[in-house]
Amino acid sequence: MGIKLYYTTVTASRTVKSQQAEVMRILDSKSIKYELIDISVGGELRDEMRSKAGDPTAVPPQLFNEDQYCGVRTAHMDPIIISHHIPVDYSQSRGNHSVIYS
Repeated sequence: MGIKLYYTTVTASRTVKSQQAEVMRILDSKSIKYELIDISVGGELRDEMRSKAGDPTAVPPQLFNEDQYCGVRTAHMDPIIISHHIPVDYSQSRGNHSVIYS
């Protein structure tokens, strides 16, 4: 599968939970198929996510198209960014999302 979403099922952060849910909702609304990778099952998956993102402090959610980096939520509360590497029909975007399409 092309699109991979690194996320966690174990977090006390409401921000992480809500941003993960928002990314999933947006991908689902665009009928984009994606693979969920839960980094809470092992440190090696967290390290893999951080290595692919090029950020040793990266936190979920993180998006990739195969191994190409497509999106981020940083520890510094930056908005989610979904890049042009994910096939999305941007004309269908509605509402005020905390997602920035680039």
